[in-house]
Amino acid sequence: MEATVGRPVNPGMRLESPADYLLNALIRLLADGRAAEARVAVAKAAEDLFEHDVDRDLFRAIRRAVDFASAPGPLEVQFLVEHDDEGGAPTEDVLARLRDGVAVAASIGWEHHIDSALRLLEGERAARQARELGRELAAAGSSPTPERCEEVIRLARSIQDGIGSGGQPGAHGLLSVIDQWKRREAEKIVVTGFRPFDRRFGGGLPVGLHGIAAAPGIGKSALALQLAAGVLLHDRDARVLWLRGEMTNDLLLSRLLACWSRLRDPALDPIEVGEALRRDQAAAPVCRDVAEIVGDRLVVVDPPITPSSIERWTEEARPSMVVLDYIQEVEAAGFKDKRTEIEHVVQRLARVAIRHEIPIVVVSSVAGSTTSDSTIGRLTKESNRLDYAAHTFTTLWPDGSEDDCTKRITMQVQKNRTGSKGTEELWLHGPTQYFTPAAAEIHEEFAGWPAR
Repeated sequence: MEATVGRPVNPGMRLESPADYLLNALIRLLADGRAAEARVAVAKAAEDLFEHDVDRDLFRAIRRAVDFASAPGPLEVQFLVEHDDEGGAPTEDVLARLRDGVAVAASIGWEHHIDSALRLLEGERAARQARELGRELAAAGSSPTPERCEEVIRLARSIQDGIGSGGQPGAHGLLSVIDQWKRREAEKIVVTGFRPFDRRFGGGLPVGLHGIAAAPGIGKSALALQLAAGVLLHDRDARVLWLRGEMTNDLLLSRLLACWSRLRDPALDPIEVGEALRRDQAAAPVCRDVAEIVGDRLVVVDPPITPSSIERWTEEARPSMVVLDYIQEVEAAGFKDKRTEIEHVVQRLARVAIRHEIPIVVVSSVAGSTTSDSTIGRLTKESNRLDYAAHTFTTLWPDGSEDDCTKRITMQVQKNRTGSKGTEELWLHGPTQYFTPAAAEIHEEFAGWPAR
Protein backbone atom coordinates (compact mmCIF):
# COMPACT_ATOMS: atom_id res chain seq x y z
CA MET A 1 0.00 0.00 0.00
CA GLU A 2 1.07 3.59 -0.59
CA ALA A 3 1.70 5.52 2.61
CA THR A 4 -0.90 8.22 2.00
CA VAL A 5 -3.00 9.94 4.61
CA GLY A 6 -6.31 8.19 5.18
CA ARG A 7 -8.95 8.28 7.88
CA PRO A 8 -7.47 9.05 11.32
CA VAL A 9 -7.42 5.91 13.43
CA ASN A 10 -9.59 6.17 16.51
CA PRO A 11 -8.00 4.04 19.25
CA GLY A 12 -11.09 4.28 21.46
CA MET A 13 -13.32 3.20 18.55
CA ARG A 14 -15.76 6.01 19.03
CA LEU A 15 -18.50 5.34 16.46
CA GLU A 16 -18.85 8.53 14.45
CA SER A 17 -20.53 7.62 11.17
CA PRO A 18 -22.73 5.07 9.42
CA ALA A 19 -19.50 3.68 7.90
CA ASP A 20 -18.28 2.79 11.40
CA TYR A 21 -21.51 0.97 12.21
CA LEU A 22 -21.53 -0.93 8.92
CA LEU A 23 -17.89 -2.05 9.12
CA ASN A 24 -18.32 -3.21 12.71
CA ALA A 25 -21.46 -5.09 11.75
CA LEU A 26 -19.61 -6.89 8.96
CA ILE A 27 -16.71 -7.75 11.26
CA ARG A 28 -19.14 -9.17 13.82
CA LEU A 29 -20.81 -11.33 11.17
CA LEU A 30 -17.44 -12.69 10.06
CA ALA A 31 -16.33 -13.29 13.65
CA ASP A 32 -19.57 -15.26 14.23
CA GLY A 33 -19.01 -17.33 11.09
CA ARG A 34 -22.14 -15.97 9.41
CA ALA A 35 -20.59 -15.73 5.94
CA ALA A 36 -23.89 -15.91 4.02
CA GLU A 37 -25.33 -12.91 5.83
CA ALA A 38 -22.06 -11.03 5.40
CA ARG A 39 -22.21 -11.66 1.62
CA VAL A 40 -25.73 -10.24 1.47
CA ALA A 41 -24.67 -7.13 3.43
CA VAL A 42 -21.55 -6.60 1.30
CA ALA A 43 -23.62 -6.91 -1.88
CA LYS A 44 -25.78 -3.99 -0.74
CA ALA A 45 -22.80 -1.69 -0.22
CA ALA A 46 -20.13 -0.18 -2.46
CA GLU A 47 -16.71 1.40 -1.94
CA ASP A 48 -17.93 4.88 -2.86
CA LEU A 49 -20.18 4.86 0.20
CA PHE A 50 -17.08 5.37 2.33
CA GLU A 51 -15.53 8.79 2.65
CA HIS A 52 -12.11 7.85 4.03
CA ASP A 53 -9.33 5.70 2.57
CA VAL A 54 -9.07 3.55 5.70
CA ASP A 55 -12.77 2.64 5.54
CA ARG A 56 -12.65 1.96 1.79
CA ASP A 57 -9.57 -0.25 2.08
CA LEU A 58 -11.04 -2.26 4.94
CA PHE A 59 -14.36 -2.71 3.15
CA ARG A 60 -12.56 -3.90 0.00
CA ALA A 61 -10.66 -6.50 2.04
CA ILE A 62 -13.91 -7.69 3.67
CA ARG A 63 -15.61 -7.94 0.27
CA ARG A 64 -12.75 -10.04 -1.13
CA ALA A 65 -12.79 -12.25 1.94
CA VAL A 66 -16.49 -13.10 1.58
CA ASP A 67 -16.15 -13.53 -2.20
CA PHE A 68 -13.14 -15.86 -2.24
CA ALA A 69 -12.58 -17.44 1.18
CA SER A 70 -14.45 -20.65 2.02
CA ALA A 71 -14.75 -19.67 5.70
CA PRO A 72 -14.08 -15.92 5.82
CA GLY A 73 -13.18 -14.38 9.15
CA PRO A 74 -11.12 -11.52 10.61
CA LEU A 75 -7.85 -13.40 9.98
CA GLU A 76 -8.63 -13.71 6.28
CA VAL A 77 -9.46 -10.01 6.18
CA GLN A 78 -6.14 -9.21 7.89
CA PHE A 79 -4.26 -11.29 5.29
CA LEU A 80 -5.96 -9.46 2.42
CA VAL A 81 -5.22 -6.06 3.97
CA GLU A 82 -1.55 -6.97 4.31
CA HIS A 83 -1.40 -8.00 0.64
CA ASP A 84 -3.49 -5.20 -0.83
CA ASP A 85 -1.54 -3.14 -3.37
CA GLU A 86 -4.50 -0.94 -4.32
CA GLY A 87 -5.06 0.74 -0.98
CA GLY A 88 -4.95 4.46 -0.42
CA ALA A 89 -4.20 4.32 3.33
CA PRO A 90 -1.20 2.95 5.26
CA THR A 91 -1.54 -0.76 5.99
CA GLU A 92 -1.00 -0.25 9.72
CA ASP A 93 -3.93 2.21 9.85
CA VAL A 94 -6.28 -0.25 8.15
CA LEU A 95 -5.15 -3.07 10.46
CA ALA A 96 -5.65 -0.84 13.50
CA ARG A 97 -9.20 -0.09 12.30
CA LEU A 98 -9.80 -3.83 11.90
CA ARG A 99 -8.51 -4.51 15.43
CA ASP A 100 -10.77 -1.79 16.82
CA GLY A 101 -13.75 -3.33 15.05
CA VAL A 102 -12.94 -6.81 16.35
CA ALA A 103 -12.67 -5.47 19.92
CA VAL A 104 -16.07 -3.75 19.68
CA ALA A 105 -17.67 -6.70 17.90
CA ALA A 106 -16.63 -8.98 20.75
CA SER A 107 -18.90 -7.13 23.17
CA ILE A 108 -21.78 -5.81 21.06
CA GLY A 109 -23.76 -7.39 18.24
CA TRP A 110 -24.28 -4.91 15.43
CA GLU A 111 -25.71 -7.24 12.79
CA HIS A 112 -29.31 -6.11 13.17
CA HIS A 113 -28.39 -2.53 12.28
CA ILE A 114 -26.72 -3.02 8.90
CA ASP A 115 -29.76 -1.84 6.95
CA SER A 116 -29.98 1.37 8.98
CA ALA A 117 -26.30 2.10 8.40
CA LEU A 118 -26.63 1.39 4.67
CA ARG A 119 -29.64 3.68 4.34
CA LEU A 120 -27.72 6.51 5.97
CA LEU A 121 -24.64 5.87 3.84
CA GLU A 122 -26.61 5.72 0.60
CA GLY A 123 -28.39 8.93 1.54
CA GLU A 124 -25.05 10.64 2.07
CA ARG A 125 -23.76 9.40 -1.28
CA ALA A 126 -26.85 10.51 -3.18
CA ALA A 127 -26.83 13.89 -1.43
CA ARG A 128 -23.18 14.40 -2.46
CA GLN A 129 -24.03 13.68 -6.08
CA ALA A 130 -27.00 16.02 -5.92
CA ARG A 131 -24.83 18.80 -4.52
CA GLU A 132 -22.22 18.25 -7.22
CA LEU A 133 -24.85 18.55 -9.92
CA GLY A 134 -26.27 21.62 -8.23
CA ARG A 135 -22.86 23.32 -8.06
CA GLU A 136 -22.36 22.72 -11.77
CA LEU A 137 -25.64 24.29 -12.75
CA ALA A 138 -26.47 26.93 -10.14
CA ALA A 139 -24.54 30.18 -9.95
CA ALA A 140 -22.73 30.66 -6.64
CA GLY A 141 -24.83 32.47 -4.06
CA SER A 142 -28.05 32.51 -6.11
CA SER A 143 -31.19 30.39 -6.14
CA PRO A 144 -31.52 27.90 -9.01
CA THR A 145 -33.92 29.04 -11.70
CA PRO A 146 -36.63 26.68 -13.00
CA GLU A 147 -34.55 26.23 -16.15
CA ARG A 148 -31.52 25.14 -14.12
CA CYS A 149 -33.65 22.75 -12.08
CA GLU A 150 -34.91 21.16 -15.30
CA GLU A 151 -31.32 20.84 -16.50
CA VAL A 152 -30.40 19.12 -13.24
CA ILE A 153 -33.22 16.61 -13.73
CA ARG A 154 -32.25 16.04 -17.38
CA LEU A 155 -28.65 15.33 -16.42
CA ALA A 156 -29.78 13.09 -13.56
CA ARG A 157 -31.91 11.03 -15.94
CA SER A 158 -28.99 10.61 -18.31
CA ILE A 159 -26.78 9.41 -15.47
CA GLN A 160 -29.43 7.07 -14.13
CA ASP A 161 -30.07 5.64 -17.59
CA GLY A 162 -26.36 4.99 -18.08
CA ILE A 163 -25.92 7.37 -21.03
CA GLY A 164 -24.18 10.19 -19.21
CA SER A 165 -20.86 10.60 -17.43
CA GLY A 166 -19.02 8.24 -19.77
CA GLY A 167 -21.79 5.68 -19.78
CA GLN A 168 -21.53 4.92 -16.07
CA PRO A 169 -24.78 4.16 -14.25
CA GLY A 170 -25.81 6.54 -11.49
CA ALA A 171 -26.75 5.99 -7.87
CA HIS A 172 -30.02 4.27 -7.02
CA GLY A 173 -32.88 6.71 -6.63
CA LEU A 174 -30.92 9.72 -7.90
CA LEU A 175 -33.98 11.37 -9.40
CA SER A 176 -35.79 11.36 -6.08
CA VAL A 177 -32.73 12.86 -4.44
CA ILE A 178 -32.59 15.61 -7.04
CA ASP A 179 -36.26 16.32 -6.41
CA GLN A 180 -35.55 16.65 -2.68
CA TRP A 181 -32.57 18.87 -3.43
CA LYS A 182 -34.75 21.09 -5.61
CA ARG A 183 -37.33 21.45 -2.85
CA ARG A 184 -34.64 22.21 -0.25
CA GLU A 185 -33.16 24.89 -2.48
CA ALA A 186 -36.60 26.42 -2.93
CA GLU A 187 -37.15 26.48 0.82
CA LYS A 188 -33.70 28.04 1.42
CA ILE A 189 -33.18 26.41 4.81
CA VAL A 190 -29.93 27.28 6.60
CA VAL A 191 -28.71 24.43 8.81
CA THR A 192 -27.20 25.59 12.12
CA GLY A 193 -26.05 22.19 13.37
CA PHE A 194 -27.73 22.78 16.75
CA ARG A 195 -30.14 19.85 16.72
CA PRO A 196 -32.63 21.09 19.36
CA PHE A 197 -33.06 24.22 17.25
CA ASP A 198 -32.96 22.78 13.72
CA ARG A 199 -35.33 19.96 14.61
CA ARG A 200 -37.97 22.39 15.86
CA PHE A 201 -37.84 24.42 12.65
CA GLY A 202 -37.90 21.64 10.07
CA GLY A 203 -34.16 21.08 9.64
CA GLY A 204 -32.86 24.63 9.83
CA LEU A 205 -33.74 28.30 9.66
CA PRO A 206 -36.01 29.27 6.76
CA VAL A 207 -36.10 32.68 5.11
CA GLY A 208 -37.49 35.40 7.37
CA LEU A 209 -37.11 36.96 10.81
CA HIS A 210 -36.25 34.79 13.80
CA GLY A 211 -36.45 36.30 17.27
CA ILE A 212 -34.42 35.20 20.29
CA ALA A 213 -35.40 36.92 23.53
CA ALA A 214 -34.31 36.53 27.15
CA ALA A 215 -33.48 38.53 30.24
CA PRO A 216 -29.87 39.71 30.69
CA GLY A 217 -27.38 36.94 31.47
CA ILE A 218 -29.59 34.06 30.28
CA GLY A 219 -27.61 33.40 27.09
CA LYS A 220 -29.51 34.95 24.19
CA SER A 221 -26.36 36.31 22.53
CA ALA A 222 -24.51 33.07 23.32
CA LEU A 223 -27.21 31.05 21.56
CA ALA A 224 -27.17 33.37 18.55
CA LEU A 225 -23.37 33.07 18.33
CA GLN A 226 -23.52 29.28 18.62
CA LEU A 227 -26.03 29.16 15.76
CA ALA A 228 -23.82 31.43 13.63
CA ALA A 229 -20.69 29.36 14.34
CA GLY A 230 -22.61 26.19 13.51
CA VAL A 231 -23.66 27.61 10.14
CA LEU A 232 -20.03 28.48 9.31
CA LEU A 233 -18.82 25.04 10.37
CA HIS A 234 -21.61 23.09 8.67
CA ASP A 235 -21.36 24.90 5.32
CA ARG A 236 -17.84 25.95 4.30
CA ASP A 237 -19.32 28.28 1.64
CA ALA A 238 -21.63 30.12 4.05
CA ARG A 239 -21.12 33.69 5.24
CA VAL A 240 -22.63 35.24 8.37
CA LEU A 241 -23.15 38.97 8.90
CA TRP A 242 -22.94 39.81 12.61
CA LEU A 243 -24.33 43.24 13.56
CA ARG A 244 -22.63 44.00 16.86
CA GLY A 245 -24.42 45.84 19.65
CA GLU A 246 -23.16 46.08 23.23
CA MET A 247 -20.59 43.26 23.07
CA THR A 248 -17.02 44.41 22.46
CA ASN A 249 -14.98 42.92 19.65
CA ASP A 250 -12.62 41.27 22.16
CA LEU A 251 -15.50 39.62 24.00
CA LEU A 252 -17.17 38.57 20.74
CA LEU A 253 -13.96 36.91 19.52
CA SER A 254 -13.33 35.27 22.89
CA ARG A 255 -16.85 33.85 23.02
CA LEU A 256 -16.53 32.64 19.44
CA LEU A 257 -13.27 30.84 20.24
CA ALA A 258 -14.72 29.17 23.34
CA CYS A 259 -17.87 28.13 21.47
CA TRP A 260 -15.85 26.89 18.48
CA SER A 261 -13.66 24.73 20.71
CA ARG A 262 -16.80 22.90 21.85
CA LEU A 263 -18.31 22.63 18.37
CA ARG A 264 -15.10 21.11 17.00
CA ASP A 265 -14.72 18.55 19.81
CA PRO A 266 -12.80 16.21 19.71
CA ALA A 267 -10.64 17.98 17.12
CA LEU A 268 -9.75 20.69 19.65
CA ASP A 269 -9.42 20.89 23.42
CA PRO A 270 -12.21 23.06 24.87
CA ILE A 271 -11.18 26.46 26.18
CA GLU A 272 -13.01 28.98 28.33
CA VAL A 273 -13.95 32.54 27.48
CA GLY A 274 -11.54 33.79 30.16
CA GLU A 275 -8.63 31.90 28.58
CA ALA A 276 -9.40 33.46 25.22
CA LEU A 277 -9.70 36.95 26.73
CA ARG A 278 -6.30 36.53 28.42
CA ARG A 279 -4.86 35.22 25.15
CA ASP A 280 -3.81 32.12 27.04
CA GLN A 281 -1.60 29.69 25.15
CA ALA A 282 -4.42 27.11 25.24
CA ALA A 283 -6.47 29.37 22.96
CA ALA A 284 -3.83 29.47 20.20
CA PRO A 285 -4.85 26.21 18.43
CA VAL A 286 -8.50 27.26 18.47
CA CYS A 287 -7.63 30.67 17.09
CA ARG A 288 -5.66 29.08 14.24
CA ASP A 289 -8.53 26.70 13.49
CA VAL A 290 -11.08 29.52 13.37
CA ALA A 291 -8.79 31.59 11.15
CA GLU A 292 -8.34 28.67 8.76
CA ILE A 293 -11.96 27.53 8.56
CA VAL A 294 -13.94 30.73 9.13
CA GLY A 295 -11.54 33.35 7.82
CA ASP A 296 -13.45 36.34 6.48
CA ARG A 297 -16.75 34.46 6.25
CA LEU A 298 -17.83 36.07 9.53
CA VAL A 299 -18.39 39.74 8.79
CA VAL A 300 -18.69 41.85 11.96
CA VAL A 301 -20.28 45.29 11.66
CA ASP A 302 -19.50 47.70 14.49
CA PRO A 303 -22.03 50.15 15.93
CA PRO A 304 -23.70 52.48 15.28
CA ILE A 305 -26.13 50.20 13.45
CA THR A 306 -28.91 51.78 11.40
CA PRO A 307 -31.57 50.29 9.09
CA SER A 308 -29.72 51.77 6.12
CA SER A 309 -26.37 50.27 7.18
CA ILE A 310 -28.01 46.87 7.65
CA GLU A 311 -29.38 47.01 4.11
CA ARG A 312 -26.06 48.22 2.71
CA TRP A 313 -23.97 45.56 4.46
CA THR A 314 -26.39 42.81 3.43
CA GLU A 315 -26.05 43.92 -0.18
CA GLU A 316 -22.24 43.96 0.04
CA ALA A 317 -21.60 40.84 2.13
CA ARG A 318 -24.20 38.58 0.49
CA PRO A 319 -24.50 36.54 3.70
CA SER A 320 -26.25 33.20 4.21
CA MET A 321 -27.54 34.51 7.56
CA VAL A 322 -27.64 37.81 9.45
CA VAL A 323 -27.52 38.15 13.25
CA LEU A 324 -28.53 41.41 14.91
CA ASP A 325 -27.30 41.57 18.51
CA TYR A 326 -29.41 43.25 19.59
CA ILE A 327 -32.43 45.16 18.24
CA GLN A 328 -32.61 47.75 21.03
CA GLU A 329 -29.19 49.04 19.88
CA VAL A 330 -30.31 49.93 16.34
CA GLU A 331 -30.61 53.66 15.72
CA ALA A 332 -33.25 55.10 13.41
CA ALA A 333 -33.67 58.88 13.23
CA GLY A 334 -36.95 60.78 13.26
CA PHE A 335 -38.95 58.81 15.83
CA LYS A 336 -40.44 60.19 19.02
CA ASP A 337 -40.02 57.06 21.13
CA LYS A 338 -38.10 53.80 21.13
CA ARG A 339 -41.20 51.70 20.59
CA THR A 340 -42.09 53.18 17.19
CA GLU A 341 -38.39 53.25 16.28
CA ILE A 342 -38.06 49.50 16.87
CA GLU A 343 -41.26 48.76 14.98
CA HIS A 344 -39.82 50.64 11.99
CA VAL A 345 -36.58 48.64 12.27
CA VAL A 346 -38.50 45.35 12.35
CA GLN A 347 -40.40 46.27 9.18
CA ARG A 348 -37.14 47.12 7.39
CA LEU A 349 -35.51 43.87 8.55
CA ALA A 350 -38.46 41.80 7.33
CA ARG A 351 -38.14 43.35 3.88
CA VAL A 352 -34.38 42.67 3.80
CA ALA A 353 -34.91 39.02 4.75
CA ILE A 354 -37.47 38.46 1.99
CA ARG A 355 -35.60 40.43 -0.67
CA HIS A 356 -32.32 38.57 -0.09
CA GLU A 357 -33.97 35.24 0.78
CA ILE A 358 -32.03 34.79 4.02
CA PRO A 359 -32.82 34.19 7.68
CA ILE A 360 -32.20 37.14 9.99
CA VAL A 361 -31.80 36.31 13.68
CA VAL A 362 -32.79 39.23 15.91
CA VAL A 363 -31.74 39.21 19.57
CA SER A 364 -33.92 41.14 21.99
CA SER A 365 -34.50 41.65 25.69
CA VAL A 366 -37.78 40.51 27.17
CA ALA A 367 -40.13 42.93 28.87
CA GLY A 368 -39.69 43.36 32.61
CA SER A 369 -42.97 41.73 33.59
CA THR A 370 -42.60 38.82 31.16
CA THR A 371 -42.78 35.20 32.32
CA SER A 372 -42.53 31.86 30.53
CA ASP A 373 -46.35 31.90 30.33
CA SER A 374 -46.45 35.20 28.43
CA THR A 375 -47.95 35.07 24.95
CA ILE A 376 -46.81 36.46 21.61
CA GLY A 377 -47.25 40.23 21.63
CA ARG A 378 -46.20 40.59 25.28
CA LEU A 379 -42.62 39.32 25.14
CA THR A 380 -40.10 41.80 23.82
CA LYS A 381 -38.97 44.98 25.45
CA GLU A 382 -40.45 48.22 24.11
CA SER A 383 -42.17 46.55 21.17
CA ASN A 384 -44.52 43.73 20.27
CA ARG A 385 -43.84 44.11 16.55
CA LEU A 386 -40.95 41.63 16.60
CA ASP A 387 -43.16 39.05 18.33
CA TYR A 388 -45.77 39.31 15.59
CA ALA A 389 -43.42 39.66 12.60
CA ALA A 390 -40.97 36.86 13.47
CA HIS A 391 -41.25 33.67 11.44
CA THR A 392 -40.02 31.81 14.52
CA PHE A 393 -39.68 33.09 18.06
CA THR A 394 -37.48 31.61 20.78
CA THR A 395 -37.36 32.55 24.45
CA LEU A 396 -34.93 31.36 27.13
CA TRP A 397 -35.92 30.95 30.77
CA PRO A 398 -33.81 29.82 33.75
CA ASP A 399 -35.44 27.04 35.76
CA GLY A 400 -33.41 27.59 38.94
CA SER A 401 -31.03 24.64 38.56
CA GLU A 402 -27.43 25.78 38.43
CA ASP A 403 -23.99 25.40 39.93
CA ASP A 404 -20.72 27.27 39.51
CA CYS A 405 -20.38 26.27 35.85
CA THR A 406 -23.77 25.34 34.41
CA LYS A 407 -27.26 26.75 34.37
CA ARG A 408 -30.35 24.84 33.28
CA ILE A 409 -32.36 26.74 30.67
CA THR A 410 -35.80 26.08 29.25
CA MET A 411 -35.94 27.05 25.58
CA GLN A 412 -39.45 27.73 24.29
CA VAL A 413 -39.80 27.84 20.52
CA GLN A 414 -42.76 28.80 18.40
CA LYS A 415 -43.12 28.78 14.61
CA ASN A 416 -45.29 31.70 13.56
CA ARG A 417 -47.45 33.45 16.10
CA THR A 418 -50.31 30.99 15.57
CA GLY A 419 -48.15 27.87 15.89
CA SER A 420 -47.90 25.62 18.90
CA LYS A 421 -45.17 26.23 21.46
CA GLY A 422 -42.46 23.58 21.88
CA THR A 423 -40.03 23.22 24.77
CA GLU A 424 -36.41 22.03 24.94
CA GLU A 425 -34.36 21.64 28.10
CA LEU A 426 -30.77 22.88 27.77
CA TRP A 427 -27.64 23.44 29.83
CA LEU A 428 -25.78 26.72 29.46
CA HIS A 429 -22.13 26.11 30.29
CA GLY A 430 -20.99 29.41 31.75
CA PRO A 431 -17.20 29.25 31.21
CA THR A 432 -17.63 28.49 27.51
CA GLN A 433 -21.02 30.19 26.95
CA TYR A 434 -22.13 27.05 25.13
CA PHE A 435 -25.49 25.28 25.06
CA THR A 436 -26.01 21.51 25.14
CA PRO A 437 -29.20 19.46 25.38
CA ALA A 438 -30.09 18.57 28.97
CA ALA A 439 -30.69 14.97 27.88
CA ALA A 440 -28.41 13.03 25.56
CA GLU A 441 -29.86 12.67 22.07
CA ILE A 442 -30.10 9.31 20.28
CA HIS A 443 -30.47 8.95 16.53
CA GLU A 444 -33.78 7.26 15.79
CA GLU A 445 -32.14 4.65 13.59
CA PHE A 446 -30.03 3.42 16.51
CA ALA A 447 -32.43 3.92 19.41
CA GLY A 448 -32.41 0.95 21.76
CA TRP A 449 -28.80 -0.02 21.15
CA PRO A 450 -27.06 -1.34 24.28
CA ALA A 451 -24.73 1.12 25.98
CA ARG A 452 -21.01 0.37 25.79
